[in-house]
Amino acid sequence: MKDAFFVLTPLGLPQANELAAALAVLQIVVVARESLSPWARAATSLYARREAADAQVRAAAFEARWRELCPEDRAERWWLRSPEDYARLIAHKASLRTRFPGVALGVAHAGWPPFRLHAFHVPDAGDMVAEAARLDGYCLVAGRR
Repeated sequence: MKDAFFVLTPLGLPQANELAAALAVLQIVVVARESLSPWARAATSLYARREAADAQVRAAAFEARWRELCPEDRAERWWLRSPEDYARLIAHKASLRTRFPGVALGVAHAGWPPFRLHAFHVPDAGDMVAEAARLDGYCLVAGRR
């Protein structure tokens, strides 16, 4: 994995400084940040690619909730220094999610399990390149900083 990243969603943006500090304590180094907009449409492209028969419908429900909760519709992609930083992020993802929780949305459609929007999204290692391309295709990406 050459270029590892994760996405700080609109729900996580207000806590960006706190998350950056938590990552530093874990020795997870962020080397660049990019603004991603529109996030809701990009998030849909990440969810809709799943194989489940109802993936498109679920993705549309997620998109509607993102738009409803976060009208600014902006996220950030945080690039990591190395695959080792990504591995540390994966190892600490669950504990970070308790400190930086998302929003539980309940059931969006009969027969679906409850779902939630997260403060940050971490691609699976095998999906990193494809998700980066989807984000680039759906978002106006403001330069790395």
